[in-house]
Amino acid sequence: MSELAESSINKSNWSFKYGLTASYEFDDNFAMRSTDEQETSIYAVSPFGVLSYGESGSGIDFQLRYAPEFRWFSDSSISNIVNHNISTQLGFNGSKSRVALTGGYTINEGGNVEVGSLVTSNIFDIGLQANYDITPKTSLGMNLKYTDSEFDTFNSFSKSLAVFYADYKVTDKTRLGLSVGYDHIEQDLNPSSDAYNLSLRAAWTITSRMSLNATVGGEYREFEGGEEFAEPVGDIGVSYSLTDKSSLRVSAYRRATHSIGLANSMFYATGIALTANVKATDKLSLSLTTGFENAVYENTAGAGGIDREDDFLFIRPSVSYIISKNWNVNLFYQYSQNESNQINSGFDHNQVGISVTVTY
Repeated sequence: MSELAESSINKSNWSFKYGLTASYEFDDNFAMRSTDEQETSIYAVSPFGVLSYGESGSGIDFQLRYAPEFRWFSDSSISNIVNHNISTQLGFNGSKSRVALTGGYTINEGGNVEVGSLVTSNIFDIGLQANYDITPKTSLGMNLKYTDSEFDTFNSFSKSLAVFYADYKVTDKTRLGLSVGYDHIEQDLNPSSDAYNLSLRAAWTITSRMSLNATVGGEYREFEGGEEFAEPVGDIGVSYSLTDKSSLRVSAYRRATHSIGLANSMFYATGIALTANVKATDKLSLSLTTGFENAVYENTAGAGGIDREDDFLFIRPSVSYIISKNWNVNLFYQYSQNESNQINSGFDHNQVGISVTVTY
């Protein structure tokens, strides 16, 4: 055990924080339909507790969080629900290494919307992330993750993921690397698939205020039964600090996604997103997030797939205000629109809401 880890244990710095979030939201198209739009008001209360040990990135750190959510709907056709969310993380930190174990379990009752329908789901995930500095310039790392998602009516799935990478610090401002990845997906209404990924990694501090991070490459994905795809995938992000109190981030991505709503189908999603944050005062913060995504569906079984393409657009301004040390309030508005070449798959969606959080 490292000296840092031993020091963290000896301090015995456990802490417990708890609080509650209460919120109201109006939704003019709750099920995201093209016709028979369903308006509802949503009232929610979510108490939470966070048990922590140590500080993240130093010695040994641990966190356990539990947050049930109680939701009531003004539309009597939607059942009131209770959701449960639990997550945990355990980290081991040394002078040259970090290992983190993560896990989570979520129970969503039938008042939650997935691809236009109310569903019940149980989602479990567990992961392991690790990195080690071989030299001051060279590091190795890995990311292992398993996810199991069970839906009452949709396409349940399990996914196993493994990514290994090596990075080299070319200059004080530039780091380059290479990653190889593999994932295996099992689905109820889809052939199982295996995918292999090879990507270049880059991190570049362009100026004192601007930085770039990218992982760009390609994947080969093969489905049981013979369907196969070779496609470019990856993501690029540029962050810029306009001032000490304002920032801007632009990101672009392309990734493969398995469909939980359609049999014998998957899609490649290509998108771009913009996030702007401004700290107007010590207590008032403003943010704006907007994005566009194009999703092209592919047939995975040789027959019975779907010829579908969607264009999704959203914009979300929000305001956060710190009332006091323990209280803060958040307001948001979100507009989203989906255009599809499939009948009854497009929609317009407006949401507006307010939440108050108290923490001790």
